[in-house]
Amino acid sequence: MYNHKIRKGASIGINRNYRGKKGIELWCSNIQEEINFYENKSPNSEQLKAAIAKFNKVKSYQLSESASVGEVISGKGRVIELYDSTAVATFIRKGIAPWDIPRKGDLIWLDYS
Repeated sequence: MYNHKIRKGASIGINRNYRGKKGIELWCSNIQEEINFYENKSPNSEQLKAAIAKFNKVKSYQLSESASVGEVISGKGRVIELYDSTAVATFIRKGIAPWDIPRKGDLIWLDYS
């Protein structure tokens, strides 16, 4: 039996899953958001080049309706308060991209210590 404790300041991550062809279309839409963000902020950046490369790779996937893929966005949030059996967390928005905060359907994980 594991005895994990959540601590204040613990890291929080996101596991975002995309299922089937509609999921891949949504993933491409999310990456396009990333591309638009970097085009407006820093048009010649390495982040923009990486986002375009990721978009092209994802766009080339030929998945069936039952296929599932995902990406992990790690360490973007922190536990800020602890109660008896509940932790309150925040996702620090300063310095992170707008798509790196939880969205409907995301799985959230905690870094136990």
